[in-house]
Amino acid sequence: MNLRKCVSCGKRSDKFDFIRINRIKNKDLSFTICVSNIGDKRYVEGRTAYLCSNLSCFNLAKKKSRLEKNLKCKIGSKVYDEIESFHYG
Repeated sequence: MNLRKCVSCGKRSDKFDFIRINRIKNKDLSFTICVSNIGDKRYVEGRTAYLCSNLSCFNLAKKKSRLEKNLKCKIGSKVYDEIESFHYG
């Protein structure tokens, strides 16, 4: 089993039970944020954060900047809106 931890609540579960957010480094040294579906088994190279599928975990992670701290980059409101509308809306 591939256990991972939610950056918001700390719950441990199989990595395919979480929403996966990846920071991918581009050739020009900028970053792209990629959001993956729950259960998506494609491998994406780069730094990764996992988030539970409930809205309270998302709101806490956003309020406390836990995704930014974990991914070690700034995340704009556009990315947060994409995550929220895609998975919780």
